Amino acid sequence: MRILFLDIDGVLNHEEGSIYFEDEKVRILNKILTTTDANLVVTSTWRLGATPEEMDEVLSSKGVLPGRVIGVTPYLDDQRGREIQEWLETWTPRYQIEKIVILDDRNDLAPLDGALVRTSKTIGLTEQDANLAIQFLNSTQPI
Repeated sequence: MRILFLDIDGVLNHEEGSIYFEDEKVRILNKILTTTDANLVVTSTWRLGATPEEMDEVLSSKGVLPGRVIGVTPYLDDQRGREIQEWLETWTPRYQIEKIVILDDRNDLAPLDGALVRTSKTIGLTEQDANLAIQFLNSTQPI
């Protein structure tokens, strides 16, 4: 299974915008999902207090492909790299995870920064970011 760890702010929108889910950014995310057959794990602070099912409902109501959210990371003092690592340690045996990519505008992803496609919070997700994420997820290299 391929997993895309998804932040929302700075990825599906940009800091100067007033729309939380920009149509173009959602279209680009869907391109990644369909090209790689990846599932989503939400890392954004939007996940706090929400179940994976609730996050899937929110995202699909904004145009993200439905049924793709399989998890949300735990909250560990807003240390995103540790949160993702904890999720992977818990769920990799169940989901047989082969590949991951992280879409985020932050850079505090150690020890997983090698899987990061860092977006610009002033621009959000771009086609170039998507192509890099697709390359990561479809590569034959280990996670």
